[in-house]
Amino acid sequence: MTIVFNVQSQTLIDDDRLRPKPAHEVLPNWKTELPAKAVADLVHYRTARTCPAVHDYLHLGYVIPLWADIRLERVTMDASGRARLDPNGKHIHWQSSHAAFPVEFHGVDQVKGAKPLEPPFDIQQNVKPICPWLVETPPGWSILVLPLVMHETQRKLPIQPLPGVINTDHWHQIHAPCGWANVEPVMTMRAGTPFMHIIPFRRDESLKAEFKLITEQARLANLAGVLPDFSGSYRRQEKMADKARKTNTED
Repeated sequence: MTIVFNVQSQTLIDDDRLRPKPAHEVLPNWKTELPAKAVADLVHYRTARTCPAVHDYLHLGYVIPLWADIRLERVTMDASGRARLDPNGKHIHWQSSHAAFPVEFHGVDQVKGAKPLEPPFDIQQNVKPICPWLVETPPGWSILVLPLVMHETQRKLPIQPLPGVINTDHWHQIHAPCGWANVEPVMTMRAGTPFMHIIPFRRDESLKAEFKLITEQARLANLAGVLPDFSGSYRRQEKMADKARKTNTED
């Protein structure tokens, strides 16, 4: 099975900076720069670089870079309806380096009362860049849209895609509404900057929740993942579980 990224611009396909990539090809800088171990009080500790949970998350799905330069400016509307630059303006004026990739706005009334979604500093608009990629997934598959929460660019971009799910087996637009991460008088976002993290998943499979009391120490140790050592035991247990699962399936 495949995920298909359709687009009307050959440039976006040919330019490696602008093409969606598997997430493992767009790792944050700290993932390679951070040492595997740190020392505190003469004790060696493994760092986040070697954390298997962080590693697997950063390798999951695809990263979509910004497809054009986008400039956002805070403005005030004068009596004639014209926008003028204003560091304290409550409206946003936008420019895109490609006319085919506009930015849409949603009024603050659409999120009024939802504090995590409300713009800061009385900004009266929420932003939704129009993504040129039309994503197709197999029947029963959707994508989870996320901001790049562990990337350095997350703190530099003024807007971040809001988490959401799109059933891309029948709806292929992925224009993610964005929340404001920071607001400056003039905000510039460059094409090729990692922007959106998408994770395909099969939505027709779900798990029913059960709640059980643990009464056996052996079962507690098994579920809690008691490790004989702190060097690679997580992956060893993972391989053992995969091997046991494969054996049971074959039987």
